[in-house]
Amino acid sequence: MTDGHPLVWLWLVLAGTTIALNSTNPLLLLLLVAALIASGFVAGGPRRASFVTALGVGLGATLVWTLITLVLPRGAADDALVTLPSWSPGPGVTFGGPLDLGSVITGLVGALRAVAVVLLFGVAGQLVSARGWLALSRCTLGAFSPATHTLATLGEASVEAFHTRQRIAQQGWGRGAARGWLTSLLLAGRDIARADRATTAPRPGVEILRSVVLVTATVAPVLLLAFGVLPPVITNNLYGTDIIAIAVLMVVAVGLALPGTPALLGRWRFSDVPQVLVALLLTAAWVLRDLLNQSAALTPPAGAALSLPWAVAAAIVLLPLAVGLSGQRAPRRTVVAHA
Repeated sequence: MTDGHPLVWLWLVLAGTTIALNSTNPLLLLLLVAALIASGFVAGGPRRASFVTALGVGLGATLVWTLITLVLPRGAADDALVTLPSWSPGPGVTFGGPLDLGSVITGLVGALRAVAVVLLFGVAGQLVSARGWLALSRCTLGAFSPATHTLATLGEASVEAFHTRQRIAQQGWGRGAARGWLTSLLLAGRDIARADRATTAPRPGVEILRSVVLVTATVAPVLLLAFGVLPPVITNNLYGTDIIAIAVLMVVAVGLALPGTPALLGRWRFSDVPQVLVALLLTAAWVLRDLLNQSAALTPPAGAALSLPWAVAAAIVLLPLAVGLSGQRAPRRTVVAHA
């Protein structure tokens, strides 16, 4: 099965999420969604239920954004593409009304952002084993790692939930299918995490240091921004998601440097190289967006002519190819849970 390295896919998730949440170019977001869908199909493997689950959640997010766009349009009557029936339950509150092109594009961008982020987590769960994510979570968060068990075990837990949902559907329980799927997903994640416990007891001193680093990395950026300590060169060029990504990487780097880091994280393979290169290109294209004159294409004004930011787009297009070059290989370890 296709088994990626957790550090590589953490990097890709952070870079992809940062780009998705800070770009208003629907063409680029559509390209990102298409590349992630292609990556999921190319990867396959026994954890493909994680990808299928992400597709379903992404479809639900699209329907929600469509409903929001239709119920709460922000258009002007003069520029309206269509005027929807309106209802005003009180002063200053209006549902429906004129729907213009700007409202449609805003809704489209919101839907594509949501789908892209969901697919990033779905493909990451498909390509990285639960053991890999759990090992990364333990060395990074220590005693707080159970908070991430649902995400860390998404791949294998989705398989169990998918099988449970099939059984419920075959028995004709109907409305209980969604509830049974969610319950099975949570229970399977819990069982997988319990079955993959650490082989050595954590050192109290190391756990205290991890906790201090985690709290510092969480609180420090907020305080620095609140009190205006950061210089303008940083605040003018970094989004909030950039700061979050940097804080996450700092916590991971410190966690890997502490004693007791799982040996799994050091087992790099040659097949990880294509995905590392894509992560590097994607990050470089985003960081150097101003030098490459890509900022205008990444965040075009509403109604302006759209053009793809070539550097970011090229890195995105290479993602399915990198996943395909990783090939089918033996997993580091497969954890099986019974819901």
